[in-house]
Amino acid sequence: MESSASGDGPSATTAAVAAAAAVASSSSGPSTSASAFSAGVSGGASATHYLAKRVLHGSAVQHVARGHFRSEHLWEFVLCKGTSLELVVVGEDGVLQSICEQNTFGIVKDVGVLDWRFKHFGIWPEIEGKEILVLLSDSGKLSLLYFCCQMHRFIPIGNIELSKPGNMRDQLGRILAIDHDSAWVAISAYEDAFAVVRVGRTQHVYGPNKEIVEKAKIVHAVYKTSDIRGTVWSMCFMRTRCSMDEYYPVVAMIINRKGSDANDLSMYALAANDGGIQYLSGYSEPGPLALEIAEIPQLDGFGLLFRAGDILIVDLRDPKDICCTIRISMTGSLVGEQISVEDSCRGLDVDDDVAACALLELRDSGNNIMMDDSCMAIDGADNPGSMKSRVICSWSWEPDAMRGQPRLIFCLDDGEFHILEFNWDTEGLKVLPERVHRGLPCKPLLWMDRGMIAGFVEMGDGMILHLEHGRLVHRSTVQNVGPILDLAIADYHGEKQDQLFSCCGMCPEGSLRVIRNGVNVEKLLRTEPIYQGVTGLWTLRMKRTDTYHSFLVLAFVEETRILSVGLSFNDISDAVGFQPEVCTLACGLIADGLLVQIHSKGVKLCLPTSHAHPEGAALTSPVCVDWYPDVTISVGAVGHDVVAVATSNPCCLYILRVRPLSSLQYELYETQHVQLQYEVSCISIPEEDSRLRTSCSAFGGDFRKREGNNSAAEVDVRMFAVIGTHKPSVEVISLEPDEAFRLLSIGSISVNNALGAPVSGCIPENVRFVASERFYILAGLRNGMLLSDRSWLLYASRHSLAYSSISFLPASHVTPVSSVDCPSGLLFVAENCLHLVEMVHGKRLNAQKFSVGGTPRKVLYHSDSRTLLVMRTGLTGASCSSDIVQIDPNNGILLSRFKCELGETAKCIQIAKIGSEQVLIVGTSKSTDRPMMPNGEAESIKGRLIVLSLDTLGSPHECSSFIPTSNLSSSSHTGSFPEIVGYANEDFSSNSMCSSPDDICYNQIQFEQIAGHLRSLTHVTFTGAVLAVYPYLDRYVLAAAGNTLSVFGFVNENPHRMKKYAVSRTRFTITCLKTYGSQIAAGDCRDGVLFCSYHENLRKLELIYADPAQRLVGDVVLLDCETAVVSDRRGSISVLSCPGLEVSESPEKNLAVQCSFFMGEIAMSIQKAAFKYRLPIGDETDPVLESAYNCVVASTLLGSVFVMIPLTSEEHQLLQDVQERLSLHPLTAPILGNDHAEFRRRGIPSGVPSILDGDMLVQFLELTSEQQQTVLDDGSSVKAPRRSISVFQVMRMLERVHYALN
Repeated sequence: MESSASGDGPSATTAAVAAAAAVASSSSGPSTSASAFSAGVSGGASATHYLAKRVLHGSAVQHVARGHFRSEHLWEFVLCKGTSLELVVVGEDGVLQSICEQNTFGIVKDVGVLDWRFKHFGIWPEIEGKEILVLLSDSGKLSLLYFCCQMHRFIPIGNIELSKPGNMRDQLGRILAIDHDSAWVAISAYEDAFAVVRVGRTQHVYGPNKEIVEKAKIVHAVYKTSDIRGTVWSMCFMRTRCSMDEYYPVVAMIINRKGSDANDLSMYALAANDGGIQYLSGYSEPGPLALEIAEIPQLDGFGLLFRAGDILIVDLRDPKDICCTIRISMTGSLVGEQISVEDSCRGLDVDDDVAACALLELRDSGNNIMMDDSCMAIDGADNPGSMKSRVICSWSWEPDAMRGQPRLIFCLDDGEFHILEFNWDTEGLKVLPERVHRGLPCKPLLWMDRGMIAGFVEMGDGMILHLEHGRLVHRSTVQNVGPILDLAIADYHGEKQDQLFSCCGMCPEGSLRVIRNGVNVEKLLRTEPIYQGVTGLWTLRMKRTDTYHSFLVLAFVEETRILSVGLSFNDISDAVGFQPEVCTLACGLIADGLLVQIHSKGVKLCLPTSHAHPEGAALTSPVCVDWYPDVTISVGAVGHDVVAVATSNPCCLYILRVRPLSSLQYELYETQHVQLQYEVSCISIPEEDSRLRTSCSAFGGDFRKREGNNSAAEVDVRMFAVIGTHKPSVEVISLEPDEAFRLLSIGSISVNNALGAPVSGCIPENVRFVASERFYILAGLRNGMLLSDRSWLLYASRHSLAYSSISFLPASHVTPVSSVDCPSGLLFVAENCLHLVEMVHGKRLNAQKFSVGGTPRKVLYHSDSRTLLVMRTGLTGASCSSDIVQIDPNNGILLSRFKCELGETAKCIQIAKIGSEQVLIVGTSKSTDRPMMPNGEAESIKGRLIVLSLDTLGSPHECSSFIPTSNLSSSSHTGSFPEIVGYANEDFSSNSMCSSPDDICYNQIQFEQIAGHLRSLTHVTFTGAVLAVYPYLDRYVLAAAGNTLSVFGFVNENPHRMKKYAVSRTRFTITCLKTYGSQIAAGDCRDGVLFCSYHENLRKLELIYADPAQRLVGDVVLLDCETAVVSDRRGSISVLSCPGLEVSESPEKNLAVQCSFFMGEIAMSIQKAAFKYRLPIGDETDPVLESAYNCVVASTLLGSVFVMIPLTSEEHQLLQDVQERLSLHPLTAPILGNDHAEFRRRGIPSGVPSILDGDMLVQFLELTSEQQQTVLDDGSSVKAPRRSISVFQVMRMLERVHYALN
């Protein structure tokens, strides 16, 4: 790095003092102080051990497959998203519903389905009636998977070795095709190599007692060739007239031969005589470039040849004599016009240069198949020019089509959807085309059952369409947040939960997404803050069969109020009859029309009037009956025809029932009175449910009569109650009306802290009986079960219950509520208000979307105004193509705007503080071309550094909101939004800096050009695009233009007077900048991360450390002055730190790589964050009840979000042992058959420790207790000496990680 110095520093403060001050206020660090993740990891020094976990699966769908994976009668669909699979179904309403999602621990390249449903019944019972999912991946293997309903995931039944892991260009693993009989699979490499694989299966071998002696397995034979001599673009099997004794199977392939500008159709077959793959013939029709080949179902020997601008129907029945029968032209089709069909394409008059031009256009547009599948074209122009010839970007055949009438739907790159219907009659093959839709281009496309069609947009939301009367009708949206180009993390005000503001998608589908973890809720109503001191909350029905609730009961310290249920709450306390001046302990519906209130003095039975409910009594006042005990009631519960109350001194339990005396006359009477050994802390009587009508055998024999024979007693479990005691314990008692008091079961409660010592005072204060696939009793403990201050949703998950946070602010009480307007609502009490919300179960992502138009490239959260600053490119308006807008994140309202000059594109933004004023630093490029050459050197283009004032940012009430279909350009919103045009009256010299290093850059925009709140203060012109800016030491600004890094200051803290103090140059273009204290980290597009520092006394930038390896940096973040986390565009993330050497020992030293992790996805934005949470179980003395300080959040182009958290050495060693065991266990090993360690270490130098894989580790939580113990007992996989590992210890640690981040 070359360096130069200039000018005097703005102050005489030493660098050491400045660094100390900057560490405390650096924007790289967290906004609030936090302690370490666990004991031994402090905030002052970075950890060397990390765990990485994906908290949001990717949403960019790259491959799709349909099949019968769980049942032979049910259509289901698999979405392949890079490194994960999702099994989904489509409901009758057209909404995509997720069944399961799992990690593949490898990159999926292609997908197919083997239909073995009706073959060889009885051979392999586990897969009978199911289709087999076939995956081709970077594992170098062909993976065959079936869906295991018991494990609720795909399980491999075979992995066929094809090549080495990693998928080199000439190794098999790029494209696959499956023949009609599901007996052969064809696989190609990117170039030169090709193979066909015969797949079959054996059956289980049973012993004399029907035990399995030898398990069934997959058998295969692989036939390879390396004589393709070209790049394979597409292939499919063809049923021909060739004798199977001569050639079988036959494969048609589209190949680009080396040195050729055109693609040809080539036929290959497996020769029966010698088992070798032979070339049969080739076919090349003059005209557009051939792209793909597909077999026409039900029409043996006919194929579709997709070309740039047309489709050829080719007759391949004789593979050695190929001919074209029909040409379908699409080049001249406009909206409203049908595509044309010609009977023959022989002798077409086509320009000889068309093929070469089409090939170049395809390469320029990113459609070249030779490109890496995981790459997205995010760095080029936002609005690339359209091709001369319209290209089919996706297609799909109709499932279960009518016999002899196959139909194909395809999508063009301009968004037109067409259907082709094929008919065969005595006159030959006929084709009926029909245009059915115009929308966004989709890739991939899938024709589902019931006329549903799924289209997935590459960089935007997908859609579910329905074919109705010859037209496609939009039914639902499939959310896709990929690619995530940038993100900002901020606390959701009032909820104490982090949320991610992310820039998603590209023009024209660019959007701003607010991503939150947990279950999404839609906020419907919030009352005034008039509900202070709420102690209880219940919703009641008037009758047991009512669909909706009628009453909302609110208990206060010395008061009870009853409100009507609906979108408005009306007080109807007097008409219901509850005692108003007491605190209600419990209430419920004891019989139709009869409500019960339990308070400390007694029990009240009420018959509401018709004023409270239309079916109430036609009386002026409610009918009420009271029952009073001799002592004070502490707790109680109401069930069907029964009331249970308990007293504390003495410890007694009373059972009450109700009987009618006459019309509108009732009596509450005591049926049982039992004295207990321990005080009752809570009571719960389950509501009647058909699932509860079962015998005690459903409980595994836990419920038994206390009789001498100890035989299991048949018990109607509807009639029982669950009580919690001060023992502490949870007990189940019988409530049978004609039987004496019986204790059915008892469970003692014991909770240990992290040190293994018992936690005292774990008294259950609430209990619930839950019936799902199994029966559970849930107990909320007064001192021991801490789920933090969030609201949580509990649900059944395979072998146990799981829980996820609800995206809502901390609440003291919650109850379900059902009304006509809100049938599935929840009512929270929070901040002295009632909040009516509805959980959104249909959304697969908890993400709110604001369509902003163009491509949102950068986003910043401005904490003072609680608004977002978003940098957009690719706008279609005439006034500008790029701008910066201020947005209210609550509703998407646009508050203010700054427009770049014509032909200028904003490249980066950062918030800085100059004196007492906040400013926004903007870097731009004065050209729409790429800012760097392919070799990494900077292009000779202009750029600007602009300073905008943020002191008068707009408030949400000043402007209108986003329009989802608008691009928010000035042409469509003239006069609606405050704007400022970034023009200047004075031009700077052509030098990269000012004309002299000491010249003051004072170039204020004239006031008559200002309209809005983002007021421009000054700017500087560079030779080179300004790709990165960042504040430094609270008084400088760093700017990277091309390969030049500059330090700017402000004279007398005046943001209008910017001055350059130092310049330094690197070998290649700088793409990102971050600072921490006095340390500067620069991301180079070739040389990786460079550490440098600015010497104020010498006014000099000095290189301190360099990256030990060449690295195309995606983004970088500094955890402290010595540690950086960097992502690269190969899919890895690494932690680098300064070695323990003195700087003066060498003029240039390399950083040390502490640990690395191969994600398999490219992270373009990484941020430092601090996560605060409590353990699911623990107490205040637990040393891990702290924050993860040096956490890192990374977002990827496929829409995934990864979180890295630091670990102590002890935690790392324990979890590493568990990870090694899990990676080899049959239930948790990678389904692609690859080596997990090899995948996560791909591209990492030997000797560098690997970051632990949280996705592999959390699979431990999905296993049964027996399976967990089996995994830990298997020490054969651990290289280190075997040691004993406790299941409880592992569960505790993994639950802390899993539930805190999810």
